[in-house]
Amino acid sequence: DLTVADEEDAEQDLDVFATLTQAEKKMYQQGLINPEYFQEVQRNVVTPNRRKIVIKWLAEVANEPTMSLSSETQFLAANLLDRFLSRKPIHINHLQLLGITCAFI
Repeated sequence: DLTVADEEDAEQDLDVFATLTQAEKKMYQQGLINPEYFQEVQRNVVTPNRRKIVIKWLAEVANEPTMSLSSETQFLAANLLDRFLSRKPIHINHLQLLGITCAFI
């Protein structure tokens, strides 16, 4: 059963998501994130699917009782991941490490 607190948390998550989505759009417009980074920077080593897997894993880790990261922190971690990947090529073996590092920043 959903409580009033759960509904308020869900509304807050939606607000955070909307705010961060707007900020991300601005970052694309300002050139802080290269929208073609999968092809141009990562040379298809890091693919959209591999990124999605890491983001899903980060969400699972973030919801562990020992971590309990806020939704905002999770969204910011994904943003940092994209910003880094749009600038520096990495080896696929380092993608998960990069993801968790972004969450801790």
